[in-house]
Amino acid sequence: MAEQQDMSSIIGKKIFFITPTPTIKKYVVSALRDDELEVYVIDNYKMVKNILAKNPGSLCFFNLDSGLSLMGWFIMLEDLSKDESLGDMVIGLISDRLGDSEKAFIQQRAKIEGGIHRANTSPLKLLESIREVAAAQKAKGRRQYVRANCLAEDQHELMWNQENTAIKMKLVDISTSGVAVKVQQKFLPYIKENAKIHGATLRLGTRQFLIDFIVYGIHQRGPNTLMITLFNSDTVRVLHSDLQSYIYEILQKHIMDEMELLALDEKEYNKLGSKIKVPKITVDQKAAEKK
Repeated sequence: MAEQQDMSSIIGKKIFFITPTPTIKKYVVSALRDDELEVYVIDNYKMVKNILAKNPGSLCFFNLDSGLSLMGWFIMLEDLSKDESLGDMVIGLISDRLGDSEKAFIQQRAKIEGGIHRANTSPLKLLESIREVAAAQKAKGRRQYVRANCLAEDQHELMWNQENTAIKMKLVDISTSGVAVKVQQKFLPYIKENAKIHGATLRLGTRQFLIDFIVYGIHQRGPNTLMITLFNSDTVRVLHSDLQSYIYEILQKHIMDEMELLALDEKEYNKLGSKIKVPKITVDQKAAEKK
């Protein structure tokens, strides 16, 4: 657990949105990604337990207005709250179906530390309330940019010509600000810190981008020499959206690949939830809660 906390302080925490609406995806998820928070969308609630078990300590916002009945969600949330393998996971709810009785009921049965947010509020208000939770939970960490590991990806390379030599380097990871690459020994004479490289090609599978970058650093990591690059401002301005989309393709793919061999959660939450009746909050109870 200590190692998990140390890593999250550096790289931040993953944020998952479970069965989000198209509006949440379009306005909230995209804006949080622009904030350089690591945000994922999970449309299948049957994957949730496995995903959170693989990513303990995450923030998880459940849209209760789709996927399951309200009582079905309550059963799942109660299960998650009791599961110690999920570490210090933070649960938040987004819903227009929750009245006072339902809110009191679920808060008695599950830890809802990420707040309860209305879905039909303006996207900006919802975004700001989610941002407040993310900031309070230190989801950002000390890492400035979200990075996607590219070592498992074929044909991810940085290439350029220099002094009549074709230079080609395998990508280690990528962010919207730059890439890290492995440097072969034969190419070391061609790179120096702070050097500016113009007209390089960034190859991401079948896609290619023309970029300019600065050599930010050269580091030895075990047997490997790594070159850390920063894209220049024009490259960032032109390619930011394309690079961000691709980074999240890789990140989302890695999450889904982990789930491929794991059994889906087949617990019948709706059937179990149908047996539950939420006690109504009386006027006296409301007055007592305000005190």
